[in-house]
Amino acid sequence: MFGFTQTQLITMAIAFVFAYLYGSVNLSVVISKFFYGKDIRQYGSKGSGTTNTIRVLGFHWGIVVFLFDFSKVLIPYFIVTLLGFQVDPGLMAVGAVIGQCYPIFMKFRGGKGVASTGAFLLFYHIPYALVGIGIFMLVLRLSKMVSLSSLLAILGVTVLSALLQEWNLTIAMTILLLITYIRHYANIKRIFKGEESKVSIFD
Repeated sequence: MFGFTQTQLITMAIAFVFAYLYGSVNLSVVISKFFYGKDIRQYGSKGSGTTNTIRVLGFHWGIVVFLFDFSKVLIPYFIVTLLGFQVDPGLMAVGAVIGQCYPIFMKFRGGKGVASTGAFLLFYHIPYALVGIGIFMLVLRLSKMVSLSSLLAILGVTVLSALLQEWNLTIAMTILLLITYIRHYANIKRIFKGEESKVSIFD
């Protein structure tokens, strides 16, 4: 099927599920419940990603959550590779981001996938990561909206990968783009209404 042997397909499926399960571990919810006795998904933007963790629990916890989410596309791939299997990192990134956004351990209520998507690019496609960071910083400076900056950065990288015919990356980024935009639906509505939260990082 699609040029893959049965063994390769089984390996890919197992790797994908492993990445999904690792991605499903939601550290911000664990921290908020264990240390503060509350569910972070009930406060702020009701998300469980880095931005809302900083907003609700503080900057230090936000960094911890960011680093853990960052690891979600690295650790599973490292373990699978260590075991001697060869799997495209894009496949595992998709599994990890789906896990981050729709975690089975948290009743499928998770984050928005931005940190893990950024980690995927930074670890495996550095030139694209630099382009994404450039777009993010430019849009953030102009709009002061983290959500809009993230959305346009991911869109820009996806389009660029297609223009350069990096098809494996394009397929992975297209899926990640769709997931990220779906998870940012409420943010997108607020952006069009002019109600999205802004930051003053460059002021």
